[in-house]
Amino acid sequence: MGTWVRRIGWSVVAQGASSIPNFGLYAVMASTLTPSNFGRFVALMAVYHLVLAVARSAIFETFVTDSVRSVGRARFTGRSSQAVALALGGSVAIAVVGVMVGSPRSSWLVMGAAMLPLLVQDGLRHLGWASGRVWFPVALDVLWTAVFATGLVVRSVQGESWMVTGVEAGRAESFVLGFWVAGGVAGAVVGSLLWALLNRLPPVSVDSPSKSVGEVDSSAVRLMGRSQAIQSTAFNLLPLVIAVAVSPAAASAIKAVLLPFTPILTTVAGTRLVTLPAMRRAVAEGRLAIDRLTVSVVGVGAGFAVVGGLGIVAVLTWLPLGAPGSALEYSRTVVWWGLAITTMSVVNKFLADALALGRRNVPVIWMRLAALSIEWAVLVAVVSTRPGANVAVVWAVGLALGSLVWVAPTVVGRPGPPTKAASLQIAGRLGLD
Repeated sequence: MGTWVRRIGWSVVAQGASSIPNFGLYAVMASTLTPSNFGRFVALMAVYHLVLAVARSAIFETFVTDSVRSVGRARFTGRSSQAVALALGGSVAIAVVGVMVGSPRSSWLVMGAAMLPLLVQDGLRHLGWASGRVWFPVALDVLWTAVFATGLVVRSVQGESWMVTGVEAGRAESFVLGFWVAGGVAGAVVGSLLWALLNRLPPVSVDSPSKSVGEVDSSAVRLMGRSQAIQSTAFNLLPLVIAVAVSPAAASAIKAVLLPFTPILTTVAGTRLVTLPAMRRAVAEGRLAIDRLTVSVVGVGAGFAVVGGLGIVAVLTWLPLGAPGSALEYSRTVVWWGLAITTMSVVNKFLADALALGRRNVPVIWMRLAALSIEWAVLVAVVSTRPGANVAVVWAVGLALGSLVWVAPTVVGRPGPPTKAASLQIAGRLGLD
Protein backbone atom coordinates (compact mmCIF):
# COMPACT_ATOMS: atom_id res chain seq x y z
CA MET A 1 0.00 0.00 0.00
CA GLY A 2 2.81 2.41 0.90
CA THR A 3 4.38 2.19 -2.55
CA TRP A 4 1.11 2.86 -4.37
CA VAL A 5 0.18 5.73 -2.06
CA ARG A 6 3.56 7.31 -2.71
CA ARG A 7 3.10 6.84 -6.47
CA ILE A 8 -0.34 8.46 -6.34
CA GLY A 9 0.99 11.30 -4.23
CA TRP A 10 3.99 11.97 -6.45
CA SER A 11 1.90 11.74 -9.63
CA VAL A 12 -0.56 14.33 -8.31
CA VAL A 13 2.24 16.58 -7.02
CA ALA A 14 4.13 16.34 -10.32
CA GLN A 15 1.04 17.10 -12.39
CA GLY A 16 0.14 19.96 -10.07
CA ALA A 17 3.61 21.47 -10.25
CA SER A 18 3.52 21.16 -14.04
CA SER A 19 0.14 22.86 -14.33
CA ILE A 20 0.88 25.84 -12.07
CA PRO A 21 2.94 27.90 -14.58
CA ASN A 22 0.59 27.03 -17.46
CA PHE A 23 -2.54 27.74 -15.44
CA GLY A 24 -1.01 30.94 -14.08
CA LEU A 25 -0.11 32.16 -17.57
CA TYR A 26 -3.61 31.61 -18.95
CA ALA A 27 -5.27 33.00 -15.83
CA VAL A 28 -3.26 36.22 -16.02
CA MET A 29 -3.89 36.62 -19.74
CA ALA A 30 -7.60 35.85 -19.40
CA SER A 31 -7.85 38.43 -16.61
CA THR A 32 -6.04 41.21 -18.46
CA LEU A 33 -6.73 40.83 -22.18
CA THR A 34 -9.93 41.44 -24.05
CA PRO A 35 -11.60 38.34 -25.53
CA SER A 36 -10.21 39.06 -29.02
CA ASN A 37 -6.65 39.59 -27.79
CA PHE A 38 -6.91 36.55 -25.53
CA GLY A 39 -8.17 34.52 -28.48
CA ARG A 40 -5.09 35.47 -30.51
CA PHE A 41 -2.90 34.46 -27.60
CA VAL A 42 -4.76 31.13 -27.27
CA ALA A 43 -4.26 30.41 -30.98
CA LEU A 44 -0.53 31.06 -30.65
CA MET A 45 -0.16 28.85 -27.58
CA ALA A 46 -2.29 26.14 -29.20
CA VAL A 47 0.57 25.50 -31.63
CA TYR A 48 2.97 24.98 -28.72
CA HIS A 49 0.58 22.63 -26.92
CA LEU A 50 -0.06 20.74 -30.15
CA VAL A 51 3.65 20.19 -30.75
CA LEU A 52 4.08 19.23 -27.08
CA ALA A 53 1.25 16.69 -27.32
CA VAL A 54 2.84 15.09 -30.40
CA ALA A 55 6.25 15.01 -28.72
CA ARG A 56 4.82 13.39 -25.61
CA SER A 57 2.87 10.69 -27.41
CA ALA A 58 5.61 9.90 -29.95
CA ILE A 59 8.76 10.38 -27.85
CA PHE A 60 8.55 11.34 -24.19
CA GLU A 61 5.87 8.95 -22.91
CA THR A 62 7.87 6.05 -24.32
CA PHE A 63 10.54 6.93 -21.76
CA VAL A 64 8.08 5.93 -19.02
CA THR A 65 6.55 2.87 -20.70
CA ASP A 66 10.01 1.54 -21.66
CA SER A 67 11.90 2.87 -18.66
CA VAL A 68 14.64 0.25 -18.53
CA ARG A 69 15.92 0.99 -22.04
CA SER A 70 14.92 4.66 -22.40
CA VAL A 71 17.19 6.12 -19.74
CA GLY A 72 20.31 5.10 -21.61
CA ARG A 73 22.39 7.77 -23.34
CA ALA A 74 22.08 6.21 -26.83
CA ARG A 75 18.30 5.96 -26.67
CA PHE A 76 17.98 9.51 -25.34
CA THR A 77 20.27 10.91 -28.07
CA GLY A 78 18.25 9.18 -30.77
CA ARG A 79 14.98 10.56 -29.45
CA SER A 80 16.49 14.04 -29.09
CA SER A 81 16.92 14.33 -32.87
CA GLN A 82 13.19 13.74 -33.28
CA ALA A 83 12.46 16.43 -30.69
CA VAL A 84 14.68 18.90 -32.55
CA ALA A 85 12.79 18.25 -35.79
CA LEU A 86 9.46 18.79 -34.04
CA ALA A 87 10.72 21.99 -32.43
CA LEU A 88 11.85 23.44 -35.75
CA GLY A 89 8.52 22.63 -37.37
CA GLY A 90 6.69 24.09 -34.40
CA SER A 91 8.68 27.33 -34.58
CA VAL A 92 7.69 27.79 -38.21
CA ALA A 93 4.05 26.99 -37.44
CA ILE A 94 3.99 29.52 -34.59
CA ALA A 95 5.26 32.25 -36.90
CA VAL A 96 2.63 31.41 -39.54
CA VAL A 97 -0.24 31.32 -37.05
CA GLY A 98 0.99 34.46 -35.30
CA VAL A 99 0.86 36.39 -38.56
CA MET A 100 -2.51 34.92 -39.59
CA VAL A 101 -4.35 35.83 -36.37
CA GLY A 102 -2.51 39.11 -35.77
CA SER A 103 -0.59 38.23 -32.59
CA PRO A 104 2.07 40.72 -31.41
CA ARG A 105 5.30 40.06 -33.28
CA SER A 106 7.34 39.92 -30.09
CA SER A 107 5.09 37.15 -28.71
CA TRP A 108 5.42 34.73 -31.61
CA LEU A 109 9.13 35.49 -31.96
CA VAL A 110 9.68 34.61 -28.29
CA MET A 111 7.62 31.42 -28.51
CA GLY A 112 9.28 30.35 -31.75
CA ALA A 113 12.76 30.80 -30.32
CA ALA A 114 11.85 28.97 -27.11
CA MET A 115 10.20 25.93 -28.70
CA LEU A 116 13.28 23.69 -28.49
CA PRO A 117 14.25 24.40 -24.85
CA LEU A 118 10.62 24.02 -23.78
CA LEU A 119 10.51 20.57 -25.39
CA VAL A 120 13.82 19.70 -23.73
CA GLN A 121 12.37 20.64 -20.34
CA ASP A 122 9.39 18.35 -20.85
CA GLY A 123 11.59 15.52 -22.10
CA LEU A 124 13.73 15.80 -18.96
CA ARG A 125 10.60 15.60 -16.82
CA HIS A 126 9.65 12.29 -18.41
CA LEU A 127 13.20 10.99 -18.06
CA GLY A 128 12.96 11.73 -14.35
CA TRP A 129 9.88 9.52 -14.10
CA ALA A 130 11.49 6.80 -16.20
CA SER A 131 14.61 6.70 -14.03
CA GLY A 132 12.65 6.45 -10.78
CA ARG A 133 13.65 9.97 -9.67
CA VAL A 134 10.11 11.24 -9.19
CA TRP A 135 11.35 14.40 -7.49
CA PHE A 136 13.19 15.51 -10.63
CA PRO A 137 10.18 16.75 -12.69
CA VAL A 138 8.75 18.46 -9.61
CA ALA A 139 12.00 20.37 -9.10
CA LEU A 140 12.06 21.55 -12.72
CA ASP A 141 8.47 22.78 -12.57
CA VAL A 142 9.00 24.52 -9.23
CA LEU A 143 11.90 26.41 -10.83
CA TRP A 144 9.65 27.36 -13.77
CA THR A 145 6.97 28.61 -11.38
CA ALA A 146 9.48 30.65 -9.36
CA VAL A 147 10.85 32.46 -12.41
CA PHE A 148 7.36 33.16 -13.77
CA ALA A 149 6.14 34.41 -10.38
CA THR A 150 9.12 36.76 -10.26
CA GLY A 151 7.96 38.34 -13.50
CA LEU A 152 4.46 38.90 -12.12
CA VAL A 153 5.90 40.49 -9.00
CA VAL A 154 8.13 42.77 -11.08
CA ARG A 155 5.16 43.96 -13.13
CA SER A 156 3.11 44.59 -10.00
CA VAL A 157 5.95 46.52 -8.33
CA GLN A 158 6.31 48.67 -11.44
CA GLY A 159 2.70 49.69 -10.95
CA GLU A 160 1.65 48.61 -14.45
CA SER A 161 -2.07 48.27 -15.13
CA TRP A 162 -3.22 44.70 -15.68
CA MET A 163 -6.31 45.32 -17.82
CA VAL A 164 -4.93 46.87 -21.01
CA THR A 165 -5.93 47.38 -24.63
CA GLY A 166 -4.38 48.49 -27.89
CA VAL A 167 -0.59 48.71 -28.12
CA GLU A 168 -0.22 48.26 -24.35
CA ALA A 169 -1.97 44.89 -24.60
CA GLY A 170 0.80 43.60 -26.87
CA ARG A 171 3.50 44.89 -24.54
CA ALA A 172 1.85 43.37 -21.48
CA GLU A 173 1.40 40.04 -23.26
CA SER A 174 5.02 39.93 -24.38
CA PHE A 175 6.28 40.88 -20.91
CA VAL A 176 4.33 38.17 -19.08
CA LEU A 177 4.97 35.59 -21.80
CA GLY A 178 8.69 36.42 -21.72
CA PHE A 179 8.99 35.56 -18.03
CA TRP A 180 6.94 32.39 -18.53
CA VAL A 181 9.28 31.29 -21.31
CA ALA A 182 12.30 32.23 -19.19
CA GLY A 183 11.10 29.83 -16.50
CA GLY A 184 10.86 26.97 -19.00
CA VAL A 185 14.27 27.74 -20.49
CA ALA A 186 15.78 27.87 -16.99
CA GLY A 187 14.31 24.44 -16.32
CA ALA A 188 15.84 23.09 -19.52
CA VAL A 189 19.32 24.47 -18.74
CA VAL A 190 19.40 23.54 -15.06
CA GLY A 191 17.70 20.21 -15.77
CA SER A 192 20.26 19.27 -18.43
CA LEU A 193 23.16 20.03 -16.08
CA LEU A 194 21.53 18.17 -13.20
CA TRP A 195 20.69 15.18 -15.41
CA ALA A 196 24.31 14.95 -16.54
CA LEU A 197 25.35 14.91 -12.88
CA LEU A 198 22.76 12.28 -11.95
CA ASN A 199 23.95 9.98 -14.73
CA ARG A 200 27.26 9.68 -12.89
CA LEU A 201 25.47 8.26 -9.85
CA PRO A 202 24.24 4.65 -9.47
CA PRO A 203 20.89 4.23 -11.29
CA VAL A 204 17.68 4.22 -9.30
CA SER A 205 15.69 1.01 -9.55
CA VAL A 206 12.56 1.34 -11.66
CA ASP A 207 9.44 -0.76 -11.66
CA SER A 208 9.59 -3.68 -14.05
CA PRO A 209 6.24 -4.98 -15.26
CA SER A 210 5.28 -8.53 -14.51
CA LYS A 211 5.04 -11.10 -17.27
CA SER A 212 1.25 -11.00 -17.29
CA VAL A 213 1.29 -7.23 -17.70
CA GLY A 214 3.84 -7.44 -20.50
CA GLU A 215 1.60 -9.86 -22.39
CA VAL A 216 -1.18 -7.29 -22.33
CA ASP A 217 1.10 -4.43 -23.41
CA SER A 218 1.95 -5.43 -26.97
CA SER A 219 -1.22 -4.35 -28.81
CA ALA A 220 -3.71 -3.03 -26.27
CA VAL A 221 -1.40 -0.42 -24.72
CA ARG A 222 -0.33 0.83 -28.15
CA LEU A 223 -3.98 1.15 -29.12
CA MET A 224 -4.77 3.05 -25.95
CA GLY A 225 -1.80 5.34 -26.49
CA ARG A 226 -2.82 6.16 -30.05
CA SER A 227 -6.39 6.85 -28.99
CA GLN A 228 -5.31 9.26 -26.26
CA ALA A 229 -2.75 10.88 -28.57
CA ILE A 230 -5.52 11.64 -31.08
CA GLN A 231 -7.69 13.07 -28.33
CA SER A 232 -4.87 15.22 -26.93
CA THR A 233 -3.97 16.49 -30.39
CA ALA A 234 -7.57 17.37 -31.17
CA PHE A 235 -8.04 19.11 -27.82
CA ASN A 236 -5.06 21.38 -28.48
CA LEU A 237 -5.97 21.87 -32.14
CA LEU A 238 -9.57 22.93 -31.48
CA PRO A 239 -8.94 26.54 -30.35
CA LEU A 240 -6.49 27.03 -33.21
CA VAL A 241 -9.05 25.88 -35.78
CA ILE A 242 -11.75 28.04 -34.21
CA ALA A 243 -9.47 31.09 -34.18
CA VAL A 244 -8.60 30.73 -37.86
CA ALA A 245 -11.95 29.47 -39.19
CA VAL A 246 -14.33 31.52 -37.03
CA SER A 247 -12.74 34.29 -34.93
CA PRO A 248 -10.21 34.87 -32.15
CA ALA A 249 -13.08 35.79 -29.81
CA ALA A 250 -14.66 32.36 -30.32
CA ALA A 251 -11.30 30.70 -29.61
CA SER A 252 -11.06 32.79 -26.46
CA ALA A 253 -14.42 31.42 -25.32
CA ILE A 254 -13.30 27.84 -25.99
CA LYS A 255 -10.27 28.28 -23.73
CA ALA A 256 -12.12 30.28 -21.08
CA VAL A 257 -14.77 27.58 -20.57
CA LEU A 258 -12.35 25.02 -19.11
CA LEU A 259 -9.68 27.38 -17.73
CA PRO A 260 -11.02 27.40 -14.13
CA PHE A 261 -11.26 23.59 -14.16
CA THR A 262 -7.65 23.02 -15.27
CA PRO A 263 -6.57 21.78 -11.79
CA ILE A 264 -9.20 19.01 -11.94
CA LEU A 265 -8.23 17.86 -15.42
CA THR A 266 -4.54 17.95 -14.50
CA THR A 267 -5.06 15.90 -11.34
CA VAL A 268 -7.05 13.30 -13.27
CA ALA A 269 -4.24 13.07 -15.82
CA GLY A 270 -1.86 12.35 -12.97
CA THR A 271 -3.99 9.54 -11.54
CA ARG A 272 -3.76 7.66 -14.85
CA LEU A 273 -0.22 6.73 -13.80
CA VAL A 274 -2.00 4.53 -11.24
CA THR A 275 -5.25 3.56 -12.98
CA LEU A 276 -3.62 2.34 -16.20
CA PRO A 277 -1.42 -0.31 -14.52
CA ALA A 278 -4.45 -1.43 -12.48
CA MET A 279 -6.55 -1.77 -15.64
CA ARG A 280 -3.79 -3.73 -17.37
CA ARG A 281 -3.70 -6.24 -14.54
CA ALA A 282 -7.49 -6.52 -14.54
CA VAL A 283 -7.51 -7.28 -18.28
CA ALA A 284 -5.42 -10.38 -17.65
CA GLU A 285 -8.18 -11.66 -15.32
CA GLY A 286 -10.98 -11.33 -17.85
CA ARG A 287 -13.73 -9.01 -19.01
CA LEU A 288 -15.65 -9.16 -15.73
CA ALA A 289 -12.64 -7.88 -13.79
CA ILE A 290 -11.90 -4.96 -16.13
CA ASP A 291 -15.60 -4.01 -16.28
CA ARG A 292 -15.93 -3.87 -12.51
CA LEU A 293 -12.72 -1.93 -12.10
CA THR A 294 -13.84 0.50 -14.81
CA VAL A 295 -17.14 1.16 -13.01
CA SER A 296 -15.22 1.96 -9.83
CA VAL A 297 -12.62 4.17 -11.53
CA VAL A 298 -15.21 6.08 -13.58
CA GLY A 299 -17.38 6.56 -10.49
CA VAL A 300 -14.53 7.92 -8.40
CA GLY A 301 -13.28 10.11 -11.24
CA ALA A 302 -16.71 11.57 -11.94
CA GLY A 303 -17.28 12.15 -8.22
CA PHE A 304 -13.97 13.97 -7.91
CA ALA A 305 -14.79 16.14 -10.95
CA VAL A 306 -18.22 17.05 -9.59
CA VAL A 307 -17.11 17.78 -6.02
CA GLY A 308 -14.03 19.71 -7.09
CA GLY A 309 -16.01 21.48 -9.79
CA LEU A 310 -18.66 22.62 -7.31
CA GLY A 311 -15.89 24.21 -5.27
CA ILE A 312 -14.69 26.08 -8.35
CA VAL A 313 -18.26 27.15 -9.11
CA ALA A 314 -18.55 28.55 -5.60
CA VAL A 315 -15.28 30.47 -5.90
CA LEU A 316 -16.18 32.01 -9.26
CA THR A 317 -19.68 32.85 -8.04
CA TRP A 318 -18.66 34.56 -4.83
CA LEU A 319 -15.38 36.20 -5.82
CA PRO A 320 -15.32 39.00 -8.44
CA LEU A 321 -12.52 37.48 -10.50
CA GLY A 322 -11.81 38.85 -13.95
CA ALA A 323 -11.98 42.47 -15.02
CA PRO A 324 -15.10 43.62 -16.90
CA GLY A 325 -14.83 42.59 -20.53
CA SER A 326 -12.05 40.05 -19.91
CA ALA A 327 -12.13 36.41 -20.96
CA LEU A 328 -12.19 35.32 -17.31
CA GLU A 329 -15.44 37.21 -16.83
CA TYR A 330 -16.95 34.96 -19.52
CA SER A 331 -15.70 31.95 -17.57
CA ARG A 332 -17.82 33.05 -14.61
CA THR A 333 -20.97 33.32 -16.73
CA VAL A 334 -20.67 29.76 -18.09
CA VAL A 335 -19.14 28.05 -15.07
CA TRP A 336 -21.94 25.44 -14.80
CA TRP A 337 -21.46 24.42 -18.41
CA GLY A 338 -17.74 24.23 -17.77
CA LEU A 339 -18.43 21.82 -14.91
CA ALA A 340 -20.53 19.64 -17.22
CA ILE A 341 -17.85 19.58 -19.92
CA THR A 342 -15.16 18.77 -17.35
CA THR A 343 -17.12 15.86 -15.89
CA MET A 344 -17.89 14.38 -19.31
CA SER A 345 -14.24 14.71 -20.32
CA VAL A 346 -13.09 12.81 -17.23
CA VAL A 347 -15.62 10.01 -17.76
CA ASN A 348 -14.76 9.71 -21.45
CA LYS A 349 -11.04 9.48 -20.71
CA PHE A 350 -11.42 6.50 -18.36
CA LEU A 351 -13.99 4.74 -20.57
CA ALA A 352 -11.72 5.05 -23.59
CA ASP A 353 -8.78 3.63 -21.62
CA ALA A 354 -10.85 0.64 -20.45
CA LEU A 355 -12.23 -0.09 -23.92
CA ALA A 356 -8.77 0.02 -25.48
CA LEU A 357 -7.12 -2.14 -22.83
CA GLY A 358 -10.09 -4.50 -22.43
CA ARG A 359 -9.74 -5.93 -25.94
CA ARG A 360 -13.45 -5.82 -26.63
CA ASN A 361 -12.85 -6.26 -30.37
CA VAL A 362 -14.12 -2.71 -30.82
CA PRO A 363 -12.48 -0.27 -33.26
CA VAL A 364 -11.19 2.17 -30.62
CA ILE A 365 -9.37 4.44 -33.07
CA TRP A 366 -12.42 4.76 -35.31
CA MET A 367 -14.55 5.35 -32.22
CA ARG A 368 -12.21 8.13 -31.13
CA LEU A 369 -12.42 9.75 -34.57
CA ALA A 370 -16.22 9.40 -34.59
CA ALA A 371 -16.59 10.99 -31.15
CA LEU A 372 -14.35 13.90 -32.12
CA SER A 373 -16.14 14.35 -35.46
CA ILE A 374 -19.50 14.64 -33.74
CA GLU A 375 -18.17 17.09 -31.15
CA TRP A 376 -16.38 19.26 -33.70
CA ALA A 377 -19.20 19.18 -36.26
CA VAL A 378 -21.74 20.50 -33.77
CA LEU A 379 -19.41 23.14 -32.37
CA VAL A 380 -17.94 24.47 -35.63
CA ALA A 381 -21.24 24.38 -37.52
CA VAL A 382 -23.22 26.28 -34.91
CA VAL A 383 -20.54 28.81 -33.94
CA SER A 384 -19.67 29.65 -37.55
CA THR A 385 -23.28 30.09 -38.66
CA ARG A 386 -24.56 31.76 -35.47
CA PRO A 387 -21.90 34.15 -34.11
CA GLY A 388 -24.08 35.03 -31.12
CA ALA A 389 -24.42 31.44 -29.93
CA ASN A 390 -23.13 30.56 -26.46
CA VAL A 391 -19.95 28.60 -27.16
CA ALA A 392 -20.06 26.75 -23.84
CA VAL A 393 -23.59 25.47 -24.36
CA VAL A 394 -22.90 24.36 -27.93
CA TRP A 395 -19.69 22.63 -26.88
CA ALA A 396 -21.45 20.79 -24.05
CA VAL A 397 -24.13 19.52 -26.44
CA GLY A 398 -21.57 18.36 -29.01
CA LEU A 399 -19.47 16.64 -26.35
CA ALA A 400 -22.54 14.92 -24.88
CA LEU A 401 -23.47 13.51 -28.27
CA GLY A 402 -19.90 12.39 -28.88
CA SER A 403 -19.78 10.74 -25.45
CA LEU A 404 -22.39 8.23 -26.56
CA VAL A 405 -19.66 6.59 -28.62
CA TRP A 406 -17.92 5.56 -25.35
CA VAL A 407 -20.95 5.08 -23.12
CA ALA A 408 -22.97 2.77 -25.39
CA PRO A 409 -20.48 -0.14 -25.70
CA THR A 410 -19.63 0.18 -22.00
CA VAL A 411 -23.23 -0.03 -20.79
CA VAL A 412 -24.07 -3.03 -22.99
CA GLY A 413 -23.33 -6.18 -21.02
CA ARG A 414 -22.12 -4.27 -17.95
CA PRO A 415 -21.86 -6.48 -14.88
CA GLY A 416 -23.90 -5.94 -11.75
CA PRO A 417 -22.62 -4.25 -8.58
CA PRO A 418 -19.38 -5.83 -7.37
CA THR A 419 -19.47 -8.18 -4.41
CA LYS A 420 -17.48 -7.52 -1.25
CA ALA A 421 -14.73 -9.85 -2.44
CA ALA A 422 -14.61 -8.12 -5.83
CA SER A 423 -14.44 -4.73 -4.10
CA LEU A 424 -11.43 -5.89 -2.08
CA GLN A 425 -9.75 -7.08 -5.29
CA ILE A 426 -10.34 -3.67 -6.91
CA ALA A 427 -8.84 -1.90 -3.91
CA GLY A 428 -5.85 -4.22 -4.12
CA ARG A 429 -5.21 -3.38 -7.78
CA LEU A 430 -5.20 0.32 -6.94
CA GLY A 431 -2.88 -0.25 -4.01
CA LEU A 432 -5.47 0.85 -1.44
CA ASP A 433 -5.95 -2.41 0.47
